[in-house]
Amino acid sequence: MKVLAIRPSVNAQNQVMLDMTVGADSPDPVIQLYKALEESPLFSSAMGHSSLPPTQSDPLYRYRITVIYAQKL
Repeated sequence: MKVLAIRPSVNAQNQVMLDMTVGADSPDPVIQLYKALEESPLFSSAMGHSSLPPTQSDPLYRYRITVIYAQKL
């Protein structure tokens, strides 16, 4: 699995939000990422927004995930 893009932002509650696009050869590594984010004390509220299957030009499954970085500013 690899991180293809990260877009950080700050919400109204002054929390750091990470909007990530990740790619993997199969859905399994992304499921492991969700579990790791939920179990980590540094992150909370991991949400999946969309997924795209592989294509002829892009062999990776792509997922968009948003997670709160649990450190306030």
